Amino acid sequence: MLWRKFGYTMLNIQYKPSADASSPPWIVERLSTSIGTLAVLSSARGLLAIDFDGHAETIVERAQRRLGVQAQVIKGKTKEAAQLVEYFAGTREHFDLDIDLSGLPQFQQAVLTALCQVTTGCTVTYASLARAIGKPKAARAVGNALGRNPIPVVVPCHRVLQGTGALGGFTGGLHRKIALLKLEHPDPTKLPLRTQLALRGAVDGN
Repeated sequence: MLWRKFGYTMLNIQYKPSADASSPPWIVERLSTSIGTLAVLSSARGLLAIDFDGHAETIVERAQRRLGVQAQVIKGKTKEAAQLVEYFAGTREHFDLDIDLSGLPQFQQAVLTALCQVTTGCTVTYASLARAIGKPKAARAVGNALGRNPIPVVVPCHRVLQGTGALGGFTGGLHRKIALLKLEHPDPTKLPLRTQLALRGAVDGN
């Protein structure tokens, strides 16, 4: 466990599995948002995963494989989902949550931890993230690690751009990346020019 304060965001990051990661029951909640229906999965240790397509069964299966457990799962309300509702409503800029990165490869944990330092209203490049974790030649591997991010939005892979300002990839679809960047940047003129064009639909962002 490690407490890290990123800008105005306080995340309690869990890196190692607990002795019994399946107890008490996990809680799954489906949210209707401006980017579609999300499934949000939480445990007693914090936020485990978010699924962009709202598939509760899929998100649970992936988390159970990651942690190597068979957990009981119930539907319910969580503070993690409540903060996401506030974020999409525009009333919350920063998250104050426990998140669980246990079960992920060490390299991916390092990438996602560095990414958490990129606060709302800021962006970063794949190359600069690679440098931040001491792997300056690993920009492509950083992109692959982000593509498997189990906690998108809260761990903000949508804030990562190519060095040219192009959008790059996004597992949830570029339309969601664009929507999230627009939500966080009511004044897009502070973004790189190519990013601004992509948000206006003038280019495809590649």
